[in-house]
Amino acid sequence: MTEGEADRCADGLRLHGFRRACMEKGLMWSEQMVVFGEDLERLRNFTGIVVSSDYYALALMDILRHRGVKIPEELSIIGFDDILMSHFSSPRLTTIHQGVPEKGILAVQQLLRQIRGEIVEEKDIRLPVRIVERESVKTLIDSSKRV
Repeated sequence: MTEGEADRCADGLRLHGFRRACMEKGLMWSEQMVVFGEDLERLRNFTGIVVSSDYYALALMDILRHRGVKIPEELSIIGFDDILMSHFSSPRLTTIHQGVPEKGILAVQQLLRQIRGEIVEEKDIRLPVRIVERESVKTLIDSSKRV
């Protein structure tokens, strides 16, 4: 994703959601923390990166591996979507799982309601997601001491 595309695509919406969640939880946030595809050298300043999709995360892992970066020893990577390939990468990709079938079912239900002329009140439906911990993230703290 290029910087200009950030406001017009699902990846950009994920970035906005990630920014909002960090701010709501009181976590440090700065626009300097956002790295777009053409700026890979800046990644060396970070211990970890959240990528907008598993597809991009897997591509990034491949590029970095060819540049000699050890994942997760030097850089932790988390993707988003829990696609099938995330199970088979080396290291296996830690990711955010979303229920794509459930999302599709809800979308069709909403569409059918509109077709029948029913009033659709829910404009912003949020479905639960969960982290799937695999091998692409290095542990930095004792997980038993999490808040």
